[in-house]
Amino acid sequence: MENNSIGERLAQLRLKHGLSQAELAKKLNISQSTLAMYETNKREPNLYIIEKFSYIFMVSTDYLILGKDFDINTFLNHKWGVPKVTEIPCEDYIISQNNVESYFNTPLSWIDSNSEYVWYGIKKEDSITVDSDNNSWVLIRLTSDVKNGEMAAVCVNGNTAILRRVWNISEDLIMLIPYLQTKSIPPVLYQKDTIKIRGIVEMLITGTFL
Repeated sequence: MENNSIGERLAQLRLKHGLSQAELAKKLNISQSTLAMYETNKREPNLYIIEKFSYIFMVSTDYLILGKDFDINTFLNHKWGVPKVTEIPCEDYIISQNNVESYFNTPLSWIDSNSEYVWYGIKKEDSITVDSDNNSWVLIRLTSDVKNGEMAAVCVNGNTAILRRVWNISEDLIMLIPYLQTKSIPPVLYQKDTIKIRGIVEMLITGTFL
């Protein structure tokens, strides 16, 4: 049976994905009471929030707003809009209204529908490329789990994340290794309680592709 209101569609999609209201509200960076009002049609989500629902549920905004059936395999030529962010904060939700620059239509083969992703613009301090002005981006899967040797978005002492290769030295120590090692940016040992992993680098894109 077709759901005739946006609230009914949101509730059905949340249940289909096995999420509680509290879990979904956290992903959206809104209160549970606000989500409840959306689902009961007591309040309408704005376009920014609708885009976030669309990203999480992997459905089109047309379906959420209008209730039209939609084949995801034909959407955007087998691509999906992944947020481009200007920075990766330590504590706040990464995909926030103030942090999203735009969305990039990313091939579905590059992403896992069960994970969240962002495109992050590489900065000089990330020490990824020699040229800091070459418009390079990395696709980051948002997770706190990292294996030895993986490149990750890492927050140190509560600061915004930088990109470093991670290596566990002991139960208490972790080494952060720059991709391009130089005398000015050597590997550094940190206490694990000063480190927070925000995501894993899945892909590097350079030039004007994005």
